[in-house]
Amino acid sequence: MTSETTGADYQQSTPLFTSMTNRNLLRVLVVGFLSGVAFWLFSVLLERYIFGPVLCGGGQCGSSGMASSVTSAVLVGVGSLVGLVKAQTYRPLLVIVASFAALWGLGAQMGASTPYSVALVTGVLYSFSYALFAWVLRLRLFWIAIALVVLLVVAVRYLLTV
Repeated sequence: MTSETTGADYQQSTPLFTSMTNRNLLRVLVVGFLSGVAFWLFSVLLERYIFGPVLCGGGQCGSSGMASSVTSAVLVGVGSLVGLVKAQTYRPLLVIVASFAALWGLGAQMGASTPYSVALVTGVLYSFSYALFAWVLRLRLFWIAIALVVLLVVAVRYLLTV
């Protein structure tokens, strides 16, 4: 005898969310913290030693900051992707993209704070952002997960500007 499962049986037996253990969540938090600190560090170093001298001739200009931020986002994103895959995160690339979209321009908002405090705050915010988006993106219904992520990105951006 063979048993046939209908679409309705499959939908009832499939959970709405993928599982995430406490250990995986802790790994996501650590990857997020390290990504935030690395993003800030790479942005500062790239602007000071590569893009600043090349694009501005040693002076300050707006384009070097944007170029260093984009470059460090790509570099850190690749490293984060490896870390989130090892942490068995569901949809890790979307977690990274959503976190960078939500926290973009964070360094400019902190302005004249000490470097250590900026690195710490950036690490903590990226850590929470990675955890939030990793948790939301566990939802198996892709379009609902994307809609929730877009709403959360807008909400986080609003909260950071208020």
